[in-house]
Amino acid sequence: MEHSAAITIFGIISVFIAALVFYILSIFLGLLFKNRNVKAEEEIIKVIEESKTKDEDLLDDTELVAVITASISAYTGSGRFVIKSIKESKTPIWGMIDRLGDNI
Repeated sequence: MEHSAAITIFGIISVFIAALVFYILSIFLGLLFKNRNVKAEEEIIKVIEESKTKDEDLLDDTELVAVITASISAYTGSGRFVIKSIKESKTPIWGMIDRLGDNI
């Protein structure tokens, strides 16, 4: 009976020691990789800020309107429609399935 109690206590202590080693290792690696992530985040922020400064006016893009008009005309088989405006949708593609209804 004394032998199994000693094995149980040894097992519990070794699990706690292993957990402590992994905890210290995770803290060390977290500090090590945190510095690398800060540099990458700064580069990403810089690229985002540069892309915000570029003006892209998609509403005056006549080639885009022509391609969309030709696509709709080919799909429907008739040219009896007028495109009045084109707006960018912020909804992801998986969120647009409900809008399509039974047409898919």
